[in-house]
Amino acid sequence: MGRGSETVGSLRRGGQDSFACFRMSLLENISRKDAVAAFQKAGWITRGQVGSHIILTKEGSSANLSISLHRELGIGIVRALIRHAGLLVEEFRSLLR
Repeated sequence: MGRGSETVGSLRRGGQDSFACFRMSLLENISRKDAVAAFQKAGWITRGQVGSHIILTKEGSSANLSISLHRELGIGIVRALIRHAGLLVEEFRSLLR
């Protein structure tokens, strides 16, 4: 069998890969408003809007966060924003509360 089927088998048996699957589910789709509020709690400041994106900046950071005006942000977008902001997923989740 190919490598992919081994991973699926270990997930079914509760192997090591099942923990990686759990870690991936720490995030879910979140609203744009919740994401902006969480980043603002982390010190990011809304600088304005360019087209259909809200721009956030933080003093001392060379990165700008650009958050789309969609109602919901997908997991991949949220993860990328968290990484660019220099946060951990757990830190970001605590800011959502």
